[in-house]
Amino acid sequence: MRRPAEIRTRRPHRGPGRGKIPAIRVVAIALSLCGLPALAAAGNSAAANWGGDSGARRVVSEQNGSVTIHDGDRVRVNLEIGDVHVRTLATGSVQYRLRIEAPAGAREKGSSSPPFHLTANGGKDGAVITGRAERARSSERFWVSLELDVPRGTPLEVSTQGGSVDVGDIDGRLLCDTAGGKIRVGRVGASARLQTAGGDVVVQDVNGDLNASTGGGHIMAGVIHGSATLRSGGGHIRVARVDGAARLETGGGNIFLDRAGARLVATTSGGRIMVGEASGELQARNGGGGIRVWRVAGPAHIQTGAGSIFLAGVSSPVSATTASGGITARFEPVAAPALAPAPRASATPRPDEAPRAARGGTYGEFECNGGDIVVFLPKDVSLTLDAAIEGGDNYRILVDPSLMLSLKTNDLLSGKAFRAEGVMGGGGPLLRLRANSGNILLRPADAPEAISAPVPPVRPAIAPIRPVAPAPPAEQSMEASVASLEISLAQMQNELELRQDKLESYASAQELQARYLARHTADLQRREARGWAVAAATPTPSNIEYDWSSEQLSEMEGLREKVTAWLTDRVIISAAQLRPQLVRRVDPVYPRKANDAGLEGAVRLRVAISRDGSIEDVTALSGHPLLVDAAADAVRQWLYRPTLLNGRPVPVLTVLTVTFHRP
Repeated sequence: MRRPAEIRTRRPHRGPGRGKIPAIRVVAIALSLCGLPALAAAGNSAAANWGGDSGARRVVSEQNGSVTIHDGDRVRVNLEIGDVHVRTLATGSVQYRLRIEAPAGAREKGSSSPPFHLTANGGKDGAVITGRAERARSSERFWVSLELDVPRGTPLEVSTQGGSVDVGDIDGRLLCDTAGGKIRVGRVGASARLQTAGGDVVVQDVNGDLNASTGGGHIMAGVIHGSATLRSGGGHIRVARVDGAARLETGGGNIFLDRAGARLVATTSGGRIMVGEASGELQARNGGGGIRVWRVAGPAHIQTGAGSIFLAGVSSPVSATTASGGITARFEPVAAPALAPAPRASATPRPDEAPRAARGGTYGEFECNGGDIVVFLPKDVSLTLDAAIEGGDNYRILVDPSLMLSLKTNDLLSGKAFRAEGVMGGGGPLLRLRANSGNILLRPADAPEAISAPVPPVRPAIAPIRPVAPAPPAEQSMEASVASLEISLAQMQNELELRQDKLESYASAQELQARYLARHTADLQRREARGWAVAAATPTPSNIEYDWSSEQLSEMEGLREKVTAWLTDRVIISAAQLRPQLVRRVDPVYPRKANDAGLEGAVRLRVAISRDGSIEDVTALSGHPLLVDAAADAVRQWLYRPTLLNGRPVPVLTVLTVTFHRP
């Protein structure tokens, strides 16, 4: 039922007399006579606008009224122009107040009717409120503001062609559409669709799905319990949490999402992408900025055109590619990634020569240009490594000895390519690494310098903000309701920004540390390689052969060798991994008695290396005694560079095979 509207119109001042010229036209004529017609035209144009400078204003007219509705009825508002402020304190009706303002210094026209008309009707479909401007008075400048008080549980649709929209906490479904203003909303108990052509969109919490878009402003949201589709033409997107599937797109701003509970697709043309925790599948694509994820729990495909990639807490297959920058990643030591294949970029197909994992599946695929790849791995993981470097012999593939990665090859294939292949823990999913003009470094996940993903707090990262206790409608004005909403949204924005800054600073520090570690380790190896080159230049006698293959690692996996290493507090490392550490090598002399007796064959030795790289003990595992003595006497004179574990020298236990051939 529609109640009669109460309209109060201010009595207009008496206009200029007949034959008199308004002041604005006098100024225009004077300017044109002075040779400034352009400024005169600009003055006339400015006077014809509805909006403009928000200086001193005066109220032209006010219109109050109400429309009776039933529980669950929909309320639709459609304004040709004007701001809309909504609070949800009413019961059983929709109360509204329309206020029209004009510049304080403008003269009023002779007409006593307001330049904007509002109609409010009620029916079986709910309430419909429509506002239209009077076309005959389109040259006047005025401002329109509509204040609504609706039941909290009602579905609400608001549309304005030129203004902002503010809505307090509401339990019904919400639709807001404005041609250019900003949208600010409290908590929504159902789904929401918020759309503006150019302003910001801010919503505190949404209990259902959220669809928000803006032509160029920012989007900020708290906790979204459903799915989310957020699009901005160029502004930033900040969200605390999305429990359902999320799609975040911006034409050039940053994207920050603290927690993603399901599938996440994040795309930006030039900003940064920052994700706190991705529980489902992750697809992140950036045209020219960095990508940082602090916890990757689902399969991930990450790609950027220019920027570094930082991944912590990886527990699923991941594919990461950057055209200009480095990659830093830490795999979780608790559980190895699943064997499901990681998504791949179509622009980077797998080469034919890449080996396939014995057990199938993909552990990770990283490819970068102009940066280093630093990967922290659990020591107990099983994988197959395929690593390659392009760009010259100044870059290295560096593997920490404590990882027990058995390398089949780790050599410079040509003047510009370096390749390493091997297995860890008997082989498993494929870890494929490609770096162009950069180093590749593999370190244990429990190393002191290893990155660690921040532990998620028990409470949500963005704590719910306590709403201001609502006062009775007669005591709490609309201005107070809007002010309370602004305070709550400002607190949410501050918490989001603090969380983003904290994680971003943490990632930047870890990236710098990983980059320094890769460059420093590569420099040390290049310097030490000069000493190895001297030792390698000494020709090996034709009747002496060393087995540098990594297959001897199986000799050290037996109970006897493990017990020996445990009792002596040593680290078991294969001879193939220790070969680059060898500084001095003394070849055995073929025993005369063995030669006379026609003896030849292989001798297997267990070698204990001290912290300073000297040989402490040599024990024969197999071989003829005459050959064993000659091989052991020579190996005791060898010297290795100290083996570092977490930056400290450690004693090492290895197995070496020396084969004697008759001259």
